[in-house]
Amino acid sequence: VKAAVFALEPGEVSEPVRSPLGWHVVKRVDPAAIAPELHDLSHVRARAVLIAFSDARGAHHALTRTHLVARDLAVDLVDRLRAGADMEGLAREFDDDRGGRARAGDLGWLKRRSPQVPEYLDRVFLADPGEVLDPIPTDAGWLVVRRER
Repeated sequence: VKAAVFALEPGEVSEPVRSPLGWHVVKRVDPAAIAPELHDLSHVRARAVLIAFSDARGAHHALTRTHLVARDLAVDLVDRLRAGADMEGLAREFDDDRGGRARAGDLGWLKRRSPQVPEYLDRVFLADPGEVLDPIPTDAGWLVVRRER
């Protein structure tokens, strides 16, 4: 059923679609037209930039950035993002997460209360799409997060 919905353009109605539960006719709607109380807060798409410091968990052995310098850089990135800077570009330039630069900070879809999603990311589920969170301290460094969808 989900595949049938995403094959439609907004406003289109599907032919009957069979599932194990029976037959369905679905209409794809523009998410902006959905009442806020019906929004699903259990899944979000997010992008992040990790700013590590020298003694952070998993930090590269050659990294000499102090905790304070890392925090200041994270705050600067948040300010730049809130002023309209390109998140993907900043992630490709600054992300210290292994593979983070290559994927431009894309964390993919996160499921709320999933064991794979750390508690410090809980606040991203309450953010509005496009919202940049204040820097989040972690044992791996400072995390700059933006909710994408």
